[in-house]
Amino acid sequence: MRDAQAALRSGDLDTALSLFETVEKTSPGHMAARLGMARVLLRRSQTDDAERILQGILCENPTHKGALLLYGNAALQRKDAETALDRFHAVLSSHPGEVSARRSIIQLLMRLRREKDVIAFMGDAQHRETDDLVSLLSFAQACDACKDTRRRNETIRRILAIETASLDPTQIASQIAATVQDLRLQPALELSKRAAEQFPKHARISSLRLQCLILSQDQEAAETFYADSRAMLGVRDGMDIMWAKALESWGRTDETIAVLTAVRERNQGSVAALMALYGIYSAAEGFAADLLDVLETLWAIKDRADASHRPADVPLHVFLADDGQRSHVRNLLRAGEKDLVVALLHGQRWIQTDDAEPDDEGRAGVADAWSTTKDQPRKDAAEPQVTAASISRVPTSELVTGLLETLSGSDNWRFTIPPRAVNRAWRHADHSAYDFDDWLHRATWAVSVQNLMKLAFIEDPRNFEYVSDRFETVGVASLRELSEAGQPFLSVTSHAGYPAALIKVLIECPSIHQLRRSVLDHKGATLPFRAIKNWGSGPKNVRAMLSVLRAGGGLMASNDQVPIQLFGQKPAPLCKASLLGRKRAFGTLIPRLAFRERLPVYWVQATYQDGRFVIKVEPMSELTEEMDEMTWLSTWTADYAARVEAMMIGAPERFNPLRASWH
Repeated sequence: MRDAQAALRSGDLDTALSLFETVEKTSPGHMAARLGMARVLLRRSQTDDAERILQGILCENPTHKGALLLYGNAALQRKDAETALDRFHAVLSSHPGEVSARRSIIQLLMRLRREKDVIAFMGDAQHRETDDLVSLLSFAQACDACKDTRRRNETIRRILAIETASLDPTQIASQIAATVQDLRLQPALELSKRAAEQFPKHARISSLRLQCLILSQDQEAAETFYADSRAMLGVRDGMDIMWAKALESWGRTDETIAVLTAVRERNQGSVAALMALYGIYSAAEGFAADLLDVLETLWAIKDRADASHRPADVPLHVFLADDGQRSHVRNLLRAGEKDLVVALLHGQRWIQTDDAEPDDEGRAGVADAWSTTKDQPRKDAAEPQVTAASISRVPTSELVTGLLETLSGSDNWRFTIPPRAVNRAWRHADHSAYDFDDWLHRATWAVSVQNLMKLAFIEDPRNFEYVSDRFETVGVASLRELSEAGQPFLSVTSHAGYPAALIKVLIECPSIHQLRRSVLDHKGATLPFRAIKNWGSGPKNVRAMLSVLRAGGGLMASNDQVPIQLFGQKPAPLCKASLLGRKRAFGTLIPRLAFRERLPVYWVQATYQDGRFVIKVEPMSELTEEMDEMTWLSTWTADYAARVEAMMIGAPERFNPLRASWH
């Protein structure tokens, strides 16, 4: 038996099966030999033969733990999820404390995206107090998917409390990852330091240690650890790309390009490196040739599965996601039409990096070229409409309770912030006002308030009545008075303050219509407010906007996210303004509407002051009679850019880091 088991462990399946069969023939009914044969057969994907052996064992002993577990694994191998769940539940019926069966059930339910079933399963008394790391990690993920913040945070605390002495290196890495994901930086730093010292050659632990040092903003320590890890583990693309993104967030662009270029030279198919380079080259001037080179390489990638892992927030996904457009642009490149490709890119991204405006002939060429691509997005627009909202996440009382608890400083309902968003936002933060941990704590509070507001008001806008005394509004009355008097107006915010400001203003000013985007729940239901949709660029949608304004209504938009077109398909002129020391192009839809209709424009922004949520409304630049359109557009754009910049470099009381997605 020992020789058979050794052969099985070493992967010599033929020898193992032969030895197990010999034992079983010598001692008919030998239980360990029969189980060994079943294990080998499953490893060889001979599922039917393995199940016959296991059924024989279970006929003799229906509660045999090893046979029941293998029987469940056999169903998994046949991809029969429901049968596998039944068989693993049978294991727990006979052996309530069996960890592997519980893990299998939870992981299978997670693969089936049945997170609510995971929560119900772990709520059972026999599983509730488990200290099994794998089960708790899956449970935390399920709670996160169901927006059950309270139980998720409780689970994370239990994960952090598990003694590392009882864990293997892979489990320790998972524990560190959970700590990092929750952005508990001090525990993550301490845990990753001990783990890296104990397992210096464990690649994932080293990667997590580097991530912790990067998140802590300790550039010197991170650089030293990165160099030491490279010397010990050798060159690793994943760690190099992580380091490159850190360098980019610290403003060390030349070093970032050098690291990513080295990755690309080693691995021409590294989509992660190419996409990172794309982000750098497309955001700055002077890299036109490099940008086109990266694009040509990306378009040549054959592995569609690999391409699908590109960052979702990169505009290039429009090209990669559509074979017709991708093929068309590639053909243009091969034909030497690089100027036209650049124009196409700029048109799709709504920005222009060159100082010169394209002439009308160039614009017509872009429109004509783009019209030949396959499967163009629909241009027809929806009329303003009222949509009903319904969600079934948690009862109203829990959402309101969570919001009140968060406003009072409780951690129970805190939402996590993606680490990359944290680094990106910290790059622009006022470092003289806070240390990083204090800044992060305040930022997390702000994010949680915004998310809980959205959830509560999607469920029922009347929920605001329960928490209204914890909120303050400044200047909202001016919009309400205009709304009640039937006088049209425009209101604008930044990408960072859009959701909560929108919700609050719409509650007080019901005649305001949203422009471009709806606030959605996870099932796609919209808030019960009227919305003009479909990007606001088509003629039908323009007519809808004008009809709202001429009927005395108001429009709200996030100007750094709205389209630049107003009439027909001809792109509107862009205006540039200084943002963080660099000239940026901004859309002109809002100020053009204001100019043509002679409307006032108001800046709306959410802020967080002394544990209170404050909405401020302020009038923006005034349109005077002597201004021509271009003067007005330039004046207004500079005003808008200055307000956005003030938020980007402000403390967490002045902006929501989760939404600070500017580069």
